[in-house]
Formats: sequence, C-alpha cells, structure tokens
Amino acid sequence: MNEKIKLRSIAWEWLAALACYSTIIAPFGCQLSQLGGDGLDIGDIFNPPEGAGLFINDDFSDALLMAGTNGSGDAFFVYGTRQDNGNLEEVESVVVQTAAGQKSFITFESGRPTHAEGPDGSYVHVTYTEVSAARLKATVDFYNAQEDAVSSFPVEIDLQAALQTIAEQVQAVTGQRLDVTEVEDDGGSPKLRLNEQVRVTIFSPLFAAFILPLVALVAITQIILGQILLVIYALVAVTIQAVLLTALAPLFLMASLLQVSITRVELIGIGTIFPIIPPPPFIVLQV
Repeated sequence: MNEKIKLRSIAWEWLAALACYSTIIAPFGCQLSQLGGDGLDIGDIFNPPEGAGLFINDDFSDALLMAGTNGSGDAFFVYGTRQDNGNLEEVESVVVQTAAGQKSFITFESGRPTHAEGPDGSYVHVTYTEVSAARLKATVDFYNAQEDAVSSFPVEIDLQAALQTIAEQVQAVTGQRLDVTEVEDDGGSPKLRLNEQVRVTIFSPLFAAFILPLVALVAITQIILGQILLVIYALVAVTIQAVLLTALAPLFLMASLLQVSITRVELIGIGTIFPIIPPPPFIVLQV
C-alpha cells in the first residue's frame, strides 16, 4: 500500500464532551494518553501505557481475530474471518469493554457498519437500500433504551466526503477540535502519525495484514456513522441527543483504543493476555 490513508479520529477530542453524556466514556477520559517520540522502532516506543497493545490471535480457527487494550483494563475484541494464509479477510463485529465491565459493540457487513449499540442497550441499526462506490442510501432505526422507543430515519451517505469535512461538521455540533491520525507505508516501512508532531515507525508483517485494513475500516465507519450521527442528531430533542451519542459510543471508543494499542503488535495466544474474552455480539432488535 503506497498511498497515505488519512483518518480523523473523532474519539480523541470527543472524550471530554461525551463524558457528560455516557458513563462508558468516563473511564477513558483519564486513561487514554498521547504517545511521544519521532521515528521510533516498535521495540522502543516512548512511555506507552503499561500493557497496551494489539494482540493477534494465533489460533487461526477462532472467530476472535485480535484484541487491543490500553493497559488499564479497557479493551476491544475483533471478530471475523481470515484468508487461507491467516491474514485478515473480513471484520464482522467489534466488542468494546471498559475496565468496569460496560460493553458496547459494532457489527459489519461487507465492510459497512450495520449496528452500533451502547452499554445501556440503545442502538443505531442501519439497513442499506442503495449501495454504490460513491453513495449509500439507508434506513436507520434508532432505539432509545431510556424511553423504550424506536424511531426511523432515511439517510444518504456520501462516501466521497472527506473525513476532514465530517470532522469539521462534528466539531460545529460539539465545539470540540479534532486531531488527525495518519497511517502511511512509504516503501515497506509503515508509519503511524498520531498528530503532526508524533510519528511511530512499525516494522512488522502483521501491520500490513491486520493494522492497515483495520484502520481503513475505522475510517470508513467514521464516515458512515459520522454522517448518520449528524443527520439524526439534528432531528432529535436535546434529551435524546445524549442517548444517541451513547448508542454510537463503540465507534469513538474503538478509535481511541486503536490509537494506543497500535504501537505494540504481537501474534500470541490471546487467552494469555485477556483472561475473560466476551463472545461475539448478538443483535436483538426492538419493535
């Protein structure tokens, strides 16, 4: 992969804003931290959170592909399928769990997010009615667990819209400045840029096999769910806006944890790192 993949990490600057809306966000506000350094080898990362890393499952028959943690007990677990050579084929779901045990998740179909559910059971469920390389049309069902009510919204998503544009629109809603995360591969030496001052060089075949596809998935998910958020957020009452942000918490938390865990990548028996592993998520739709 020779061209840069740029993504706006909504989560990093949103953590403070979301803390007042959802208890699942609060633990991350003080636990996630920026990394320092410039051009560092993966074995010499400057002060990463203790235990932080992205761990690739060495059991190729398992639906659990990988898991990431910030070292404080907050983690995400990625489920899906592998290619014959063991590389990542498709991500089907991601479970996010805080150290306090609060769980949320996102599911995918053909690389598109279909369901995002927060810890209180509130969710955004997406049914695509038109799919093209440039645009998606969908019906979005938003379940407000606090009121036990379902609302439906038609949305149209421009896949050519830059992440920067989405970030600027979200910033207009929240008042929060959004940082840029950049991943690039210039001649076989992939690099992660957490912001304009920080760059970490990662030398690992697992980077191309797992990290770049995962980062790309997070990027497209931010476009899709970011636009859905903006459409619905503008239509619902202020009291419901907080519930909507809770329902989309998995997106923000996954992006934040990815920034921390990506600086350490290991192929390992995941059970040696995570004594308790949640099962793949199960979707229950309200009517």
